[in-house]
Amino acid sequence: MEIAERLYRFFGETDAAVIDTNCMQEFFDWMKTPAARKDHKDIGLSAKTINNTYVVLSEFFEDNIGKYFISNPCRKTKRDKAIVPEARVLEQDEQEVFIREALEERRLGRALLIVLFTGLRLGEILAFEISDFDFKKKQICVNKDLVRIKPYAATGSKTKLIKQDTPKSNTSNRWIPMNEEVETLARAQFTTLESENNLNPLNLAFPSKNGTYTDPRTLQKRVDEVSKRCEAKGVNVHSLRHTFTTRLDENKVPLTVIQSLLGHASI
Repeated sequence: MEIAERLYRFFGETDAAVIDTNCMQEFFDWMKTPAARKDHKDIGLSAKTINNTYVVLSEFFEDNIGKYFISNPCRKTKRDKAIVPEARVLEQDEQEVFIREALEERRLGRALLIVLFTGLRLGEILAFEISDFDFKKKQICVNKDLVRIKPYAATGSKTKLIKQDTPKSNTSNRWIPMNEEVETLARAQFTTLESENNLNPLNLAFPSKNGTYTDPRTLQKRVDEVSKRCEAKGVNVHSLRHTFTTRLDENKVPLTVIQSLLGHASI
């Protein structure tokens, strides 16, 4: 909807059939200017936003060639390459300190450690239900995640959390092994939930105190607190996923196995 709104602001009532490569190039260049924003910031949209827009529009045009269009006007356009910051990875000694400090955080500390020991995404760990842990087969089922969205009709900064049953990609649906450390953490977590006897109508593995989904920002705050005590800077939840991946690579685990564990669509 945001892309459609920008298209309309730029092209107005222009017939889509006459939009060519030059028109689309002008549109992408316009997105780099403050005029493309609605929050009045004095900068253009990011290269990532522009490239995401390109992907959506290019697919739209490709799907409708022969029906509404004779070619894809996005094909030969040029855009800036999005700069992806290098991920922070915990060194071995940092990781050992992080583990000790995370254990002091009890419930959410266990969530952080399970991410560190499995490479799960932030939304995946928070969407877990108790039934996703199969202690007999020593496996964890990953088939959903938690995301924060801004409803298109909402005004201001209003957002909401939703659970989606299909994670980031088809390969994100997976079973991952539960080693001894993860099993110990999970069992301790579920014992704590039973002893506290708090509301947990969704049977979540890591519910909030109110029995709802834990906000991803809350988990990140716990990472910040643990990292501060460890004197480790620049660490976020995704850093734990990258640390897991790095440890696997250091131990010569095949890339195809790493890909499968992480739920990546490609190596």
